[in-house]
Amino acid sequence: MEPITREEILIEAAATGKTPSLTPITREEMFLAKEAGMDVNVPEPITRKEMFLSMITGSGDSGEVVDGLEIVPDFSAGDYEVVAPTGLLVRSAIIKKPKTLVPDNIAQGVEIAGVVGTHVGGGSSADERVKYVTFVYEENGETKEYSYPVINGDTCRDPVANGYISAPTKESTVQYNYTYYGWGASDGGAADANILKNITEDKTVYAIFAATARLYTITWLDDDGSVLKAEQLAYGTVPSYKPAKDGVVFVGWTPTIVAVTGNASYTASWSEQITFADGQWADIARISESGQAANHFAIGDKKTLTFSNLSGQSVTVNMEIVAFNHDNLADGSGKAGITVMTETVAFTDQHGTSSSATSVWKDSKVRSHLRSSVLPSFPTELKNVIKAVTKEYGYYNSTDSVEEIATIADTIWIPSAGECGFTTGQYVITGDGTPYTFNLKKVYTHDPNQAAQYHIRTGSKSTMNPAAMVTTEGKFGTNSVRGISGVAFGFCI
Repeated sequence: MEPITREEILIEAAATGKTPSLTPITREEMFLAKEAGMDVNVPEPITRKEMFLSMITGSGDSGEVVDGLEIVPDFSAGDYEVVAPTGLLVRSAIIKKPKTLVPDNIAQGVEIAGVVGTHVGGGSSADERVKYVTFVYEENGETKEYSYPVINGDTCRDPVANGYISAPTKESTVQYNYTYYGWGASDGGAADANILKNITEDKTVYAIFAATARLYTITWLDDDGSVLKAEQLAYGTVPSYKPAKDGVVFVGWTPTIVAVTGNASYTASWSEQITFADGQWADIARISESGQAANHFAIGDKKTLTFSNLSGQSVTVNMEIVAFNHDNLADGSGKAGITVMTETVAFTDQHGTSSSATSVWKDSKVRSHLRSSVLPSFPTELKNVIKAVTKEYGYYNSTDSVEEIATIADTIWIPSAGECGFTTGQYVITGDGTPYTFNLKKVYTHDPNQAAQYHIRTGSKSTMNPAAMVTTEGKFGTNSVRGISGVAFGFCI
């Protein structure tokens, strides 16, 4: 094949030793002319193409032209001479560095000897004029590396923007989808728009990805299986939807709603419209557990309860709603939906027995009686839905002269100073609970006109009277551990 372009003539001359019959007129032709043995003044290479032209030498005299020949340059001498096998004239070639970092040809567009070829490989350059940027990225789940040469101080071409490699990909997780965002100095770090500029040393950069939460389908079903609503929600979102239907009251969802981790379906539960006074404890509990209690009932709603007092006599009291979503469940799963307390004093009892130590709620006589006598007499339907909650109680450590707050899990209890709203006073121990919505500072006897004093589980700072109570005036008071006061108890459902 006869050369027909000026570059081909110069390339053939370099390979065969013939004197070309032309005078170089461009900078690139000067590089080729020097390889052909012509006496020309070759300038320093300033472009990528000139850099590669200054590296290539042909050899052989057969004039045979081979396209796409793979050549491994010898850098042992510290130069960039690329020598073709004897007898071959290389028009286009795949140039590989001795230390190849990737197994296949992945970078298109590097210009060698005026034609388009491929550069593969990595490592450092023997010539200080050339630096290498190694790009580390993922493609179809496989980690790959691609190295690109840069003249010292220049800006490296972005191989993605220039089409040398495909845009990196990263496999999605359950939580995130990933989108290629650019290159950065560390794996998993931030993208840096300037990281490919002013390359003065070999450098490794990493593909950076923007993470977006994956969307999943949440389907809300009626109890007959029909779809009430379907929506796309991001991973980690807690779904929420309250349907309405004529003639019935929405109770809650099955299974219990949790944060989104995948596609999920929830089925609605319904019940007939009920009041707190007339509803069954099991139905009230379902509403409470659904988190909808405040939408069905009101603070101050009452329901009768019959139980046995300490003498075994049957007693009927009104249980009154004092708070919604107030008390922490003992198992750590959230809040109890409804808290109730007796509207009146239920019975009388001593707080402790014979020493100040028993004024501490945990060891008190009144707590023991509530747990061993009162609670067991409740209707089974109610006992099945009462929730254990975490209760704080304050007491005075007379040995060290300090106030202390302790916690305990209780299913039946009396209020604390904090829950009654007491925050100041000579003997008040503060910090054992937050006030209920309902005012607990006055509880009455069965005579609605006669206020009663009643025990609270908080101790006092008085060494003479280490027990505490609410007085008939609704104030914080102290009492001896053997002092008898009313008991107004509560529980959560």
